[in-house]
Amino acid sequence: MVILGLCYPNKLATMLSWKPLMFLGESSYALYLFHFAYNDLARSHGVPETIPGLAWRMLIVVPVSGLLYVLIERPGRRWILQRFAMRK
Repeated sequence: MVILGLCYPNKLATMLSWKPLMFLGESSYALYLFHFAYNDLARSHGVPETIPGLAWRMLIVVPVSGLLYVLIERPGRRWILQRFAMRK
């Protein structure tokens, strides 16, 4: 029902199609992969696992994952698609 509800123009669909939210969704795989390594690094350097400590981690992890998406994932995806398109 949620998917069907988002198929038609409404306030929720309009909000979710906002460019920054779309970019965050596209870069979520980079965020998923990067946050494991960064959390281990932060923990080994004594960053506390409190709300302020987690907020600082988010302030670092989210922009870096966006950069990883733009600099690595998107060009890599483009390269893979071009390479497999040439094989046909």
